[in-house]
Amino acid sequence: MPSAPILSIGEALEQDHVAKQSLVEVVTHPQIGDMKLVRGPIRFDGVGPAKAKAPSMLGENTFDVLSNQLGLQALDIQKLVAKGAVKGLP
Repeated sequence: MPSAPILSIGEALEQDHVAKQSLVEVVTHPQIGDMKLVRGPIRFDGVGPAKAKAPSMLGENTFDVLSNQLGLQALDIQKLVAKGAVKGLP
């Protein structure tokens, strides 16, 4: 029966083989500062996932998503913000 130590997430991410595979990436968040993110492990022909970026601030992409992805007009978005249904731009 195979056995190995049981590691916490933090301990697992500090392992040598994780660093060699570049599975952890450091990004800078505007409020938090530097933070570590786990990169996707899948590579195709040696090409991995795109560079990570820090998570968006609450409401940062509201207008883009509602207008470009859902096709809402600016006036409709303003109404949703006024009603408190969505968070407006920070």
